[in-house]
Amino acid sequence: MAAAADVPLTGVLLKHVAEAPFDRDGDVKTVCARVLQLTASAKTSYANSLDAALVKPVADVFVSYAWGYKWGDVVDALLSLNLGDKYVWIDVLCYNQHLAGKTEWWFEIFGEAVRKIGRVVVVLAQ
Repeated sequence: MAAAADVPLTGVLLKHVAEAPFDRDGDVKTVCARVLQLTASAKTSYANSLDAALVKPVADVFVSYAWGYKWGDVVDALLSLNLGDKYVWIDVLCYNQHLAGKTEWWFEIFGEAVRKIGRVVVVLAQ
C-alpha cells in the first residue's frame, strides 16, 4: 500500500511538455517507451530527470487521459486551455515508469495525487 509520502506530485512545466522530445503522432505508449529509454540509467521518472526550472514539487493540474491517445492530441488539448505557466502531472512523465506494473496500489497513487493537487483536467479525444 502506498504511503502518502510515496505519491509523486511533481509537475512538469506545460511549455516543456509541449516541446519535449516525443513523437506527437505516436500514442502515449510510444512516449512511455521513449521515457524508459531516456531514464534507463537513473531508473527515475522523466520529471526527476529534468532541470529544476522545468519542474515544481507539487503540480498545479492533474491530467487524466487515455494511453491510446496520440501524444500530440493530449498536448494540443492542454495548450487549448490556456493554462499559461502551469505545471502539470501527467503519469507517463511524472510517475517513475520503471515501477509501473510493479504495484498493487496504482489507483491509490492517482487518488492521492488528485486529492493533493486539487485540480483535474480530463482530456477526451475523438
